[in-house]
Amino acid sequence: MPRCCGKATGHDVVVLVAAASVRLLFSGLWFTPGILYVAFRDAFQQSAAVTSWITSLQYFTTCITGAVGGFVMPRFGSRLVTMMGGIILSGGLLTSMWTTHIAHLFITYGVLAGFGAGLGYIGCLEAVKETFTTNVNLVFGVSAFIANFGIMIYPPVLQLLIDTYTWRGMFLVLAGVELNIIVVAAVFPGRHRRPQVETSIAQETADGDICSEITDGTKDSLLHGGSPGTDQTVSLEDKTVKPTFLQNHYFLRNRHYHLYVLSGTLFLFGAGIILGHLSAYTLQNNITDSYGAAMLYTVNALSMACGKLLHGVVITKNRINPIKLHIFVCGIGGLATLIFLFHIPLPVLYAYVVVFGASNASIGGALMPSILLQMAGSDNFSFSVGVYTVITAIGSLVGAPVAGWIYDVTSSYRTPFLLAAISMISSAFIMVTSCHQIKPDQANTKEDI
Repeated sequence: MPRCCGKATGHDVVVLVAAASVRLLFSGLWFTPGILYVAFRDAFQQSAAVTSWITSLQYFTTCITGAVGGFVMPRFGSRLVTMMGGIILSGGLLTSMWTTHIAHLFITYGVLAGFGAGLGYIGCLEAVKETFTTNVNLVFGVSAFIANFGIMIYPPVLQLLIDTYTWRGMFLVLAGVELNIIVVAAVFPGRHRRPQVETSIAQETADGDICSEITDGTKDSLLHGGSPGTDQTVSLEDKTVKPTFLQNHYFLRNRHYHLYVLSGTLFLFGAGIILGHLSAYTLQNNITDSYGAAMLYTVNALSMACGKLLHGVVITKNRINPIKLHIFVCGIGGLATLIFLFHIPLPVLYAYVVVFGASNASIGGALMPSILLQMAGSDNFSFSVGVYTVITAIGSLVGAPVAGWIYDVTSSYRTPFLLAAISMISSAFIMVTSCHQIKPDQANTKEDI
């Protein structure tokens, strides 16, 4: 329930740390697909296009699960949804260690593990939103900043586990680690009961929307439930009209919401190409070894963490329009990706992943929930995030496989990375017309949208 005081309590801080810790446990699997891609390619000896589907499917399932989580969240609450996500995620990783064919990983790792991570992700966002009533954009940034330490830790740890226990042993260890989500999520808020929004016929009558008084000063008896010529009436206060689905979820009629979804889809398409094939690119061009490639993902994660925190600070303290900041960081990331048209030495590649990480922080950090919270309002927040993640996941799903197919044909990563740059630049360009539709600290009301 909302507090009269805007100051955070000790329990609020505990929920924030818990939400960040849960995201830390599974987010490392999202942004280190290149390491698993190399391990699966060597184990199953499949083409680049086929192997890329494993890691892409996992992130895609995570995203589309956001809609499921947003739909069931009002009924079960963030605590139960996140706990269930931890159980499913751990089960998917555990069954992955026994797979004997690459198609099995599509189900165990791609679908089951992705579904569990998706429930955990939407549960973390909902827990933070329900707990904090002020400076929520900054809190989203802090939560994402802490969670990114998982992305920094995972690359070298995954590579070490693969080298020590093979990829099967890696899945066994990860399955045990992810069970901690169940314990940590126990401090999340439970089900939050909101008053049902209904429109009174009597109120609509007063506004002139439903009926009007007859010129002789009497009211139409048909409206009151009686037949003409009788004095039998039914009280108006006893009747209500339930709003339609689109009236409850008015953001679905906002074209700027659709543009933002398209922008996220294009950006994730390009980011999926980079994250899915960066490790293979460095090994193919003899830029560094496998551990050096893993460190690129760690540097990228560190940059993402700083970027997410900085985005939250900027839009909260400096009152910067979050859409303008989204356009800027996505455009910079796309322009920087053009360097793959040339030969890249290792120091320049490290500099690139820093820029790319700060750009990638616009998806899932403080910017995305901030924009969606203002577009959809507090009551529709989980559902708007779910719809957003379902559609944008398509870009992530096809990005790495398309790049793998192009590589199989051309034996070069130049064309796939050029396609990634164009996609990321386009994601920034299409949001230009929406710059002035959302203002900093705009009220989350239907009228403002």
